[in-house]
This record gives sequence, structure tokens and C-alpha cells, in this order.
Amino acid sequence: MLPVTGFAVIESAQAVSGIGQQCGLDPCCIPNSINYHTLAWSATSSSVPVSGFGYYELQRMDTVDTDWQTIMKNTSPTGASFRDYEARVGILSSYRIRAVNVYEFAGPWSST
Repeated sequence: MLPVTGFAVIESAQAVSGIGQQCGLDPCCIPNSINYHTLAWSATSSSVPVSGFGYYELQRMDTVDTDWQTIMKNTSPTGASFRDYEARVGILSSYRIRAVNVYEFAGPWSST
């Protein structure tokens, strides 16, 4: 499998509304967004048949758990993004991605 290119991590936020309005809480303690990481890469072209493509494998590692953990296997060759809502808040996370063919032969990992 060829290396996955264009891999990037973008810090993102999803707006939250309607939380704690009836609780009598101090508004400064009510969240107004959920932070997450959007991971994106250059997908395999849909105009060219993808022979033998199995899946993209995405892994995460942080400074608490220093073993790489697979967090996604995407079987669509045109899939080009993933939202990671489960990364630890305030902890540096690293990511890497690779393509794997239908016979489980993996391409090289991307840079982290």
C-alpha cells in the first residue's frame, strides 16, 4: 500500500447550548462547547479504481498511555477525515495513519 499523504490534525469545537439553564448554576461553570480533534488526510481518488484496498488505520498515543491504540478502521477508500472526541483533555496526543490492503499488508505509517 502507498503511504497516506496530507495527514493533519485540526483542533475543533462543537457548540453546546441549553445545558444547565434550569439548574441555578453560575453561568461561568456551564460549558458552551466540546473540544475535539479533526484528523484529515488525502483520500484515495474515487475516479481511479482502488485495487485491493482494505482500510485506513488511525492510531493515537498520549503522554499518559504511551502505547499506540487503534481508534479507527475506515473501509472507505474515499474517506478522508475522523473526529476524535475521546482524546484526553489537556494531554498532548500524537496520531498516525496508514492504509492496509485486503490481505492485511500494511503500508508505512504517516509522520505523527
